[in-house]
Amino acid sequence: MKNNRQSMILDIIAKEHIETQEQLLEQLRDQALLLRSKGVQQMFRLQSVVLVLHSQLLGSLQSFQRFLRILIGIHRIDLHSYRKCYFSSFSDRLPFHF
Repeated sequence: MKNNRQSMILDIIAKEHIETQEQLLEQLRDQALLLRSKGVQQMFRLQSVVLVLHSQLLGSLQSFQRFLRILIGIHRIDLHSYRKCYFSSFSDRLPFHF
């Protein structure tokens, strides 16, 4: 960390004509603002990628939900008639009746 700061200061001094500490501080502030704006841009890019991935995942889940809805609709059973049929065949095999 300290080496990065020192190398940054040396780079500024080598590139710019700096005579006072105030000028150096101003240059460091400018670079800090530049770094901050780059960080914000990267954050927005990352958020847009995450947003795209979430929308793709949501689309996939909605497609899967439609598939399940069709599958359940095809295999829907009338439970009342199923119970009646199942229990009537089961009760026929018992030695006693309910």
